[in-house]
Amino acid sequence: MPRQRASLHVLVAIALAAPAALAEPVAAGPPPDATLVEYATGRKGFFYRPDGPGPFPVVVWNHGSEQRPGWQTDLAHFYVSHGWAFLLPHRRGHGQSPGDYIGDERDNAKLVALLDEHNGDVVAAIAWVKTQPKIDPARVVVSGCSFGGIETLITAAKDVGIRAAVPFAPGAIMWQRTPELRDRLTRAAREAKVPVFLVQAENDFDVSPSRVLGPELEKTDRAHNRVRIYPRFGTTALDGHGGFCTRGFTVWGTDVLEFLDRAAAPSPRPPSKAAR
Repeated sequence: MPRQRASLHVLVAIALAAPAALAEPVAAGPPPDATLVEYATGRKGFFYRPDGPGPFPVVVWNHGSEQRPGWQTDLAHFYVSHGWAFLLPHRRGHGQSPGDYIGDERDNAKLVALLDEHNGDVVAAIAWVKTQPKIDPARVVVSGCSFGGIETLITAAKDVGIRAAVPFAPGAIMWQRTPELRDRLTRAAREAKVPVFLVQAENDFDVSPSRVLGPELEKTDRAHNRVRIYPRFGTTALDGHGGFCTRGFTVWGTDVLEFLDRAAAPSPRPPSKAAR
């Protein structure tokens, strides 16, 4: 039994350390177009909007387990350059949002329960962004990486008024030794209420999430569900995990944008009285 506890401790430490290595340097400041916002009481994050009158569709991006998620400048600017607003909510215990850091939990079952609990912050961020000027509240999508990919898939199974979900590498590091997580993500995939595009790189820590959850997504009635494992990105599993999520848009960008544009297309306007 002590050996089992030690292996779980090491597993969680690896899962948390890997995305943390991708956090933006603490010394660097946010870019001028990253606005610090409070999306719920005591919950903050960074918000980007394209220039122009809008209304703009918006991506709510769920960061990984890194304690300092920063402001995801490159990823935000990728979306903004294609006409999407970008909200990066810091969940409780991360970055600008106070609270107990999820990385301090070493029991896997409790860790999975905390991910469900922290999903309340994601839901709050979605509700907040719908009220913002120049945002189209009918064109909100969610995406995220690693722990954020888990949050994205959990959100996809809820009636919160989103149009699509793009989870990257959900649970890839903890998959093999965390049955509670596998069960939770399988249930979320089965219950998905919006189109889902699950994305991984071939050299991620484990591509089982795509191979297992893909068939579950196919069982839903969402015609646009997709799963794709892209070729290797970089040289390490860390590159293929968090690096691919946040810097691999030169590879997955066109596919993800096409998926989101189709899933979150503007609703046709009813004909005017004069045209009737």
